Amino acid sequence: MYGKLINGELTYAPKDLIEDEKVILDFDTNIEAMKQHGYKLVVRILPEHNSDTQYLALGGYSEDSTQITINYMVMNKVDDPEKLLRETIKDLQDESKFLKDCLLEMSEVVYGG
Repeated sequence: MYGKLINGELTYAPKDLIEDEKVILDFDTNIEAMKQHGYKLVVRILPEHNSDTQYLALGGYSEDSTQITINYMVMNKVDDPEKLLRETIKDLQDESKFLKDCLLEMSEVVYGG
């Protein structure tokens, strides 16, 4: 497949290209025409991962003069999203309490009390 990066987003070559009121039929199979219009070969690099415990997420694109590489990141699956949410909320509550206690202690030092 051929594509190009437009504003950081990968756009694949269209089946037919309309240009200056002319149509290039089967544009997406004409490698020379695609290259002339700035399209490059799109390559995917899929890192090794354990599909039982991990998944792949889009990690961005890299580009050189001849190709665009789609990069992926290996992410860990969450067994129980609700449990993770509860743990995150608890962590945030604990952090908030800690920060409030720090502010109270600092105000007592500054203003006496």
